Amino acid sequence: MKIELLFSTDDPNAESTWSLLQEVGRNLVPEALLERREIRTFKKAAEAGLRGSPTILVDGRDLEGPGKPSDGPGHDPLFAVRQYRDVAGVPPRWLIEAAILRQLKPEGVLFLCVANSARSQLAEGIARSIAPASVRILSAGSSPAPIRPETTRVLAAMAIDAGAQSPKSVDTIDPAQVDTVITLCDEEVCPVFLGKARRLHWGLTDPAGTEGSPAEKLNAFFRTANEIKSRLEVIWKPDPDAVRRQVSEFYAEAVSLGATGDCGAGDCGTASSCCGTSTGCCSGGSTAGLAGYDEAAFSMLPAGLRNTTFGCGDPVSVAEIQPGQTVLDLGCGAGLDLLLAAGKTGPTGRVIGVDMTQRMLDQARANVNAAGHSNVELRLGTIEDLPVEDASVDWVISNCVINLSPEKNRVWSELFRVLRPGGQIRVSDITAEDMPAWARRSMHMYASCIAGAVPVQDYLDGLTRAGLTGARALSMHVYSTVQLQALVGTPKDADECESGCCDCSPSISSTYTQRLLSSLQGKIATVLFTAKRPI
Repeated sequence: MKIELLFSTDDPNAESTWSLLQEVGRNLVPEALLERREIRTFKKAAEAGLRGSPTILVDGRDLEGPGKPSDGPGHDPLFAVRQYRDVAGVPPRWLIEAAILRQLKPEGVLFLCVANSARSQLAEGIARSIAPASVRILSAGSSPAPIRPETTRVLAAMAIDAGAQSPKSVDTIDPAQVDTVITLCDEEVCPVFLGKARRLHWGLTDPAGTEGSPAEKLNAFFRTANEIKSRLEVIWKPDPDAVRRQVSEFYAEAVSLGATGDCGAGDCGTASSCCGTSTGCCSGGSTAGLAGYDEAAFSMLPAGLRNTTFGCGDPVSVAEIQPGQTVLDLGCGAGLDLLLAAGKTGPTGRVIGVDMTQRMLDQARANVNAAGHSNVELRLGTIEDLPVEDASVDWVISNCVINLSPEKNRVWSELFRVLRPGGQIRVSDITAEDMPAWARRSMHMYASCIAGAVPVQDYLDGLTRAGLTGARALSMHVYSTVQLQALVGTPKDADECESGCCDCSPSISSTYTQRLLSSLQGKIATVLFTAKRPI
């Protein structure tokens, strides 16, 4: 492992950061190569694409993400950790430790505090919800006591089932199961683990010692849980680029199967469709009707477009698009909404479609040519970094796409940036309320537009933080069990299947699917959102 410190000569924090980096690096990775490089000024650092000075690279990766500046209000950096220091400040020790640990990919993590009733139990539950399933997560204490009721309540509020957790003595932990120990004690004497492991110390105040009303004590537990979650997400939060690549691969396969007719709605949920397809083919065939499109519209569009449509609503029909206006479609896919918008804006207007999947754009281009539209432009790019000029569009439409983004705050900021003053959005998207943490860990569920969905209020808050006004839900449809089945299909990465459902019996796959549908009943909806950039 190579750990580098990049700093400018005019940075007063460079030496203290270097000392801290050496101490942490030698503790966690004694064999690591530590280097420091000098950049003459802050300006040169910015020109080099760095956040500022000091910048820490772990195997060439900025531990706080890329240095792209915010294009509008509400922009969040990659790991959402800028709240912990100023641009020119010294990063906290835990952040350096967590970033290095992320690269080390721990296989067994033990959280320790004295009673194993609050902080370490919170950490165990949160870690289980976000770490890869292959990582062993344990917690223990030197004087274990019953789990605090506030601990259970907070985890339940985070959709984490703590039923399998119990207080344990550190003496009962098998050292062979642990390669990393994180102690969470503050002023108490932390438990001692005798096994050979990397050791990190995150001193957090025990929320159980909070004085005041029951509500005040519960709030202290929530604050502690959120702090722990912020730190653990630096270690285990998926790389956004990796998530985008996987989603793109899912939909590249889906649009190819839909375009060739190799998978029809009749195959959904069967063992053969599980092994032969990913998420999109059955969704494309069965959700076009659920999305609310006028069936007559399909008769006027290129043949086969229905089978390559993966939307959850009809944003174009409720957008008051006028002739001559410019419309941007985020995640345009094979082009259904592009063509509908092109008809509204007419030959004097312009429709821009952006998608990150080249195969989708190829299919969209074929459909645009077949429809004979000359006012449509197709651009390859991500919705978090749109290849679109500032303040250049009158409307932004999107259909079941933003839920797939691992960086939604960046998307909402991009909406603000590209809209002209007075420009509006009409976005159809999936929302999820109180989804079980185990369901969010499934990549199949993510690509099926479920696991990445957020609650309605979070969506509205994100639009508002980005600077948009009048954010509200125009309509909502809560999916029934049958409709959820059409969306989800048969997951390829069921918990019970180590190597995918193609190696599982149909009964096992069915058991997982039924558990999944039962846990999601009444919690998944398609919502039409509107908001406006102020004049």
